[in-house]
Amino acid sequence: MREISNMISSNTREGVAGALIAMAERKDSADLLSFIQCPTLIMAGDEDTLIPFSEAEDMHAKIAGSQLHVLQKAGHLVNLAQPAAFQKIIENFLMQKL
Repeated sequence: MREISNMISSNTREGVAGALIAMAERKDSADLLSFIQCPTLIMAGDEDTLIPFSEAEDMHAKIAGSQLHVLQKAGHLVNLAQPAAFQKIIENFLMQKL
């Protein structure tokens, strides 16, 4: 996790402020989820303190045919916290779609 900390620390104050403002001002597009018609994979970490798991469940419920996977011992950055499990889920999802 030191790598993640270094990545975060390397950002400028202006860059972080700009990103936060952009996220706060973006339009909520949750009402569009039910229109998604392509294969969709949703992954969430069981220790994510930024986005509640209920958000992933809601996305899964609104996107027909979507798959939801929960990665254990992972926070918001599931790909960095559990890279092997993340990769396996991606590979399995893609193999199903070929």
